Amino acid sequence: MGMDDGHLFGRRRYFPNFDEPFEEVIYPIGDSDAVSISKRDVDLLQPDTFINDTIIDFYIKYLKNQIPPEERNRFHFFNSFFFRKLAGMDKDPTSACGQSDDLLI
Repeated sequence: MGMDDGHLFGRRRYFPNFDEPFEEVIYPIGDSDAVSISKRDVDLLQPDTFINDTIIDFYIKYLKNQIPPEERNRFHFFNSFFFRKLAGMDKDPTSACGQSDDLLI
């Protein structure tokens, strides 16, 4: 069992090799709120890595665009930064707890 047959150390390799550089991918093209994905973002899709907010936002956009236009008014999608902004965590992370004096940092 070698690397040529799509296996790596006995595990199936599901992800293509992106060693070649590529320009950013913008999705959806022409949308004022489009998501721009870089090679670094794509590299985070490898097994045993953490995905970032850009990948999550891309998938949210993708799911939103899969809904038929006549049904889109039934749903609302928030990007991955929504809660952080809502809770005020983008300004001072300790303010989200309400008792910043009691926190040990």
